[in-house]
Amino acid sequence: MAGPTNGNKPARPDPLAGDDLLWRHLKTVPAFRALLRSVEARFYRAFPLEGPVLDMGCGDGHFARMTFAEAGEPAKPWLDVGIDPWWGPLRKSQRAGVYGGLAQALGDRLPFPDQTFGTVISNSVLEHIPDVQPVLDDVSRVLVPGGLLLVTMPSHRFTDWLGGAALCERLGLDGAADAYRRLFNRLSRHAHTDDAETWAARLAGAGFVVERWQYYFSLGALRALEWGHVQGLPAAISHAITGHWILGPYERSLRHTERWLRPFYEEPFPTEGAYQFIAARKRADGPIAVSLPAAHPFTRDELEVATAIGAAAGEAPMPAEPASLPAPTVAPAPAPARPLAAPRRDRASSRWLAPMLAGLALALGSLGLSAWRAQPESPSFGTWLIGLALLSMAGSTWLARVRPSRTGDEAPAARRDRRRWLVAPAVLLSLLAPSFVAGPLPEVQRPLLALVAWLAGIALGGFALSPAEPRRGLRARLAVVSRGEWVLLAGLFYFALTVRAYALTTHPFILNGTEANLGLEAWRVASGQLRNPFATGWLTNPTLPFFLAAPAMDLFGRSVLTARLLSPIVGALTVVAVYGLGRRLWGRGVALPAAILLAGAHAHVHYSRLGMTNIWDPLAVLLAVGLLGLAMRRGDRQ
Repeated sequence: MAGPTNGNKPARPDPLAGDDLLWRHLKTVPAFRALLRSVEARFYRAFPLEGPVLDMGCGDGHFARMTFAEAGEPAKPWLDVGIDPWWGPLRKSQRAGVYGGLAQALGDRLPFPDQTFGTVISNSVLEHIPDVQPVLDDVSRVLVPGGLLLVTMPSHRFTDWLGGAALCERLGLDGAADAYRRLFNRLSRHAHTDDAETWAARLAGAGFVVERWQYYFSLGALRALEWGHVQGLPAAISHAITGHWILGPYERSLRHTERWLRPFYEEPFPTEGAYQFIAARKRADGPIAVSLPAAHPFTRDELEVATAIGAAAGEAPMPAEPASLPAPTVAPAPAPARPLAAPRRDRASSRWLAPMLAGLALALGSLGLSAWRAQPESPSFGTWLIGLALLSMAGSTWLARVRPSRTGDEAPAARRDRRRWLVAPAVLLSLLAPSFVAGPLPEVQRPLLALVAWLAGIALGGFALSPAEPRRGLRARLAVVSRGEWVLLAGLFYFALTVRAYALTTHPFILNGTEANLGLEAWRVASGQLRNPFATGWLTNPTLPFFLAAPAMDLFGRSVLTARLLSPIVGALTVVAVYGLGRRLWGRGVALPAAILLAGAHAHVHYSRLGMTNIWDPLAVLLAVGLLGLAMRRGDRQ
């Protein structure tokens, strides 16, 4: 497939240009996902969609774009609305341009009035929802009478046919086979792998009757998908680094993979398969009798029409133009919906100018602060630079504000989105905090004002990066943790603190020179001799830790105990943080052993008993890296 070039480097080809569904997916996602999604896409293309159409669990919009968009067509929404519970994928879905509207919502709290949609599609979503019946009930609520529900999900054969489990069973390792099945389902985040009869009963409970269904994905196709997970590791690394799953999306580089997967893509549908497609219609607003007709697989002729990519208009059944929808209503749910604002071209210039001015403000503020410190007796030049920094910051904030569109009021989410621009003034406020204290004479220094400005900058930054939707209060968050968990956290803290604080004044038996000098610096703060929390102290140590240690000196006087008192507390808090973050990321089975090991780790205990600042480093690094890991796990950059 030829395309424009950029020097000697070929441009990334359009995956929609002249390719069938398998090629489309192979050029954009790993092989195992390409095979599964290309097979599933044929069902949705072959089934006429009655508008308006809701895509429940739309994700990043990739599947909808590969399935419904055509090469050479102008960008336009092919589906009316997409919803997903995660912000990150919704942002990507917005850029895909497949949907007329997007909203963040849970499946059991759809933010739409009753009887809004003619069709709801949900591709490989329901199997990930533990309590799926309320979701089906709410889908029935938003569908018109006779409305269509199209879903795909794994069947009971998915777990039975896994190759790794079969190998373990042949070796007589039945326990290992069961563990492999649990692991694979956990990696796939499957809450259900049930047969068609089970799903028919769930659908009947929500007022649906199964109209047509079939299995797909043979034993061989499932084994190819299973092996493809291992083959897809390089693609995962590529995506993490570059944002692209496939670095070489060209036929010549993917030809061998395509030849491997093509037979599974074109295989006849089996009588039993690892996955199943179900088309159901709404017959009532409540439970009805369970009914499951015989399986009715698509024929090759039906699929050939459906997959005729680039055919004449009207030849393949496609959804109608997006219908006008009533405004979403916010359901009384714990996680309310957050509609996404459509991008507006009148803000294109501010997209680069506002960040540029924000960066200029930070640079000018830093230079101005350095000049002001270098010549405090003549601060005119530094003050002038700081003034320019504040002016630039005001300009960037004004440009970044979200203005109403020409057709009406701005979307609520777009209004709230402006808070991200508060990051720059937050950093600038923290950067300029030392200028509020560092005067030419000690008697004019104001350490309290500097600390307040610094903490205000941190609070402003936290507000700017926090999610825009209403969050649960502190009491509600604390109530989520069980009483047993609180007892465990307290036990870990007191055990770690006891190990670190016992006989603190006599072990180590000598107060070394570094500890003594740092203790003297803390005493200088307590006695009012050192008043700048952002200066440089003894041996270029930062003075802020001295301000934290000073209260103990002020209350109990100068001693070995007060010089070392803060370190055991910080060390014990690090142990608790290891458990808390580990519990969120990998569960208690990993978090508890890790916390116990750190609680008794010799090097950590040793530095927790010294009156030096080294013990702060593990806690700071742990929180930074742990929160990044938690953000990656949740898929939420904020």
